Amino acid sequence: MNPRRETLYRCPVCDTVVEVLDKVGLELSCCGPAMVPLEAQTDQPGADGHAPVAQWGQGELRVTVGEHRHAMHPDHCIEWIELVADGACFRHFCKPGQEPEAVFDVRSLEGPLTVRAYCSLHGLWSSAVAAEQRAWGREGRSSFCAETVHTVA
Repeated sequence: MNPRRETLYRCPVCDTVVEVLDKVGLELSCCGPAMVPLEAQTDQPGADGHAPVAQWGQGELRVTVGEHRHAMHPDHCIEWIELVADGACFRHFCKPGQEPEAVFDVRSLEGPLTVRAYCSLHGLWSSAVAAEQRAWGREGRSSFCAETVHTVA
């Protein structure tokens, strides 16, 4: 188990996002004011357009963003998709014009899985992958994850 507590922060002025891997009591600032931690919130409107959706395959997890794919315009896009599992973080960076999709090899991972996506306008979105879905994925059947939460500063 990873003893560190990774935390994402966003600048309220320029929207720069940074990840802190180990808290040491420092206050982060950018463009003057303190950076704002991105904390998970639940029951946000519009989750169907931004929440990561996981689909199992043979030893892999395919993650797309939104029930209907998220737009990928230069000024409004999914910047990255990540899988957090087993004390590790696997991140795929997306580009405008490309599909908001990532495929992760999960054959060697154990424990709970969480998928996250960061929208340039609407912040961080996260979905937990249920344990029963993981078992189905090892057998090659597909299913979709639930438990969507939204994070915006």
